[in-house]
Amino acid sequence: MVDIEGVLEEIGHYDLNEETQIFNETAAEFLVVYSGPPRPVWSRADLEIEDEVDGYKYRLGKPSLAFALAIADRIYSSDAEFARRHRAPSPMARQRFFDSEDAPLDLFVDNLRITSLRIESDEKTSHSTFQALADSFYFHVGYNLDYPVVPRPTLQESLRRHRIQYLRRGKADSLDAPHKRYIPDLVHNYQLALSTDSPMLSYISYYHVAEHWFEEVFQNDIAVKLQAVITSPGFSYRRMKDMRRLIKTVSEELKTRDDEVVINELSALKLTLMRYVNISELADSIDAFDSSLLKHYSDGAVAFSGGDAVNLRDTPDEKLYGRLARRIYKNRNALVHRKNGAKSRFAPFRDDHALDPEVPIMRFIAEQIIISSATV
Repeated sequence: MVDIEGVLEEIGHYDLNEETQIFNETAAEFLVVYSGPPRPVWSRADLEIEDEVDGYKYRLGKPSLAFALAIADRIYSSDAEFARRHRAPSPMARQRFFDSEDAPLDLFVDNLRITSLRIESDEKTSHSTFQALADSFYFHVGYNLDYPVVPRPTLQESLRRHRIQYLRRGKADSLDAPHKRYIPDLVHNYQLALSTDSPMLSYISYYHVAEHWFEEVFQNDIAVKLQAVITSPGFSYRRMKDMRRLIKTVSEELKTRDDEVVINELSALKLTLMRYVNISELADSIDAFDSSLLKHYSDGAVAFSGGDAVNLRDTPDEKLYGRLARRIYKNRNALVHRKNGAKSRFAPFRDDHALDPEVPIMRFIAEQIIISSATV
């Protein structure tokens, strides 16, 4: 029978600074997620590997009771409603309730439905060494078993899904048939964003929804500016001075790279937001989703990208759209441009904490764009 007091004492000796990791001097445990196609048959049991030379033991699978308790406490602390509504135990788990004297604890661990990587060491080991061992293990099983295991540095993805379901209908029997026709390319990127546990892939996929319109809105904007010049009562195509002014208007907007015309992507993003996004509605949606996010966006720059602070409760003028566009675009650049040594560079998993709050705003922006551009 499990010594629950001993388990609680064990938790007391762990370093709980990380949201989804626990460490002590001789062991570490990490929350992980399988991110591939249907799992192979062998993965139904724990994967255990022992390194007798260096004195390490690895176990991928069901979490320890101490780790499960620590994660459950963090889930409840982050969102008590999510914890209360957490999924019911599976029929197999319910059957085990009657088959084991430790059934309540087994049922509790099974009901969390999480996977962990546990590493134990024969000697005292630092946090950084355990982290390096974990990263090596992820590559090792991916290379040898084609088994994509990735760390889950935050719990926000699970909480985010719950909050969205709570805001929306959440039940299939309450849905009407769709009454609008949406642009397929936008829908496909939106679905890709929903289907992944990776905040980086989600963000980029939502960004692609806006990016779909960049060329059109940018060209339209140039056309409007040219139209204003040409129709001005002081313009004459016979005067070379006026024609040079026309050329200057175009050259200021368009650049060339490798003999190709390149649009100003930041300007195109701003124009797309101005065309399709109602900032007041955006702020209301974000506030209903998580009341702490609006303050987070206005408090300062994004840690990994330097994205601008933006107060979505300000008057929705061109300057506000500009600040919002710069925050989004700087995040996008940090995610896409991965050159070593770059100042604004996103490190997968390590920077997920900073990226997580940026995903909801991109989702609500993408949804407004999809709906605004739909036809009846």
